[in-house]
Amino acid sequence: MNTEKVMETITIEGAVFEIVDKPRTLYAGYHTTASDVDAMPNPGETHARYNKDKENIADPALPNCLCCLSIGFSNPVYTGKRPLEYMHGKETSNPNQPGGIYVFDSTPSLYIRLWDSDEALELMKKITSGEKCGVSMSHYFPLITQVFLTEQYGYERNNSTTNHGMEYYYEDGRKCVYLPVKKANPRLKLQANNLGNNQANESNARKDERDKSAGRAHLASILYMSQLQNPVDKRFNRLPHLGNHNRKQDVGIVEVVLPLC
Repeated sequence: MNTEKVMETITIEGAVFEIVDKPRTLYAGYHTTASDVDAMPNPGETHARYNKDKENIADPALPNCLCCLSIGFSNPVYTGKRPLEYMHGKETSNPNQPGGIYVFDSTPSLYIRLWDSDEALELMKKITSGEKCGVSMSHYFPLITQVFLTEQYGYERNNSTTNHGMEYYYEDGRKCVYLPVKKANPRLKLQANNLGNNQANESNARKDERDKSAGRAHLASILYMSQLQNPVDKRFNRLPHLGNHNRKQDVGIVEVVLPLC
């Protein structure tokens, strides 16, 4: 029995995204692993086996839905460390499957689900500048990433080793993708923001003090120059950048208003 819960629905230019709370889910089917960490697995192999032997899967939770799992893709737990994997199968309630059928255990997670549509495809092209990936829906994962893994929505990738990108293909023609996410840690973000603000404030304070020191030195220089025998007007003609000023010609002093802060 599928017990996932839709927490929120977000529609962007006609494309329908859903925040889904998905419990622990078992998948049963056919699985392949790349030959090494730099190679790609062959999804055609597992898809062919699935089409041939899918009726052998015991107790499917969604009998009319093919589930394709991209295991390890864009996941730092895997990248350069573990070979990538593909799986074609079904959700199941039974961990005890017939021989030759692989069981994958996916732990609870939030997911962002996007339903395939003309609007979703156009939004993907607009935001990612990407193109449709043949019969696959993997072109939607960068779209979800660029829209939702941002400060505006506050999500980040859930890189647990048992939560991965998934594509669901229903026999009635509906199709969707799931990307595992979690809410970003607001405390860590706040600490990082506070650290950045403190550093900026300290930098600005040092800059202000330097500016004030330079202004005082400049003012002292001008006051010294004002006591020279050259006419006041000529001295000021050589200092047009000083801005507002008042002149006291009777004592030969130039008062300068400097922007000290």
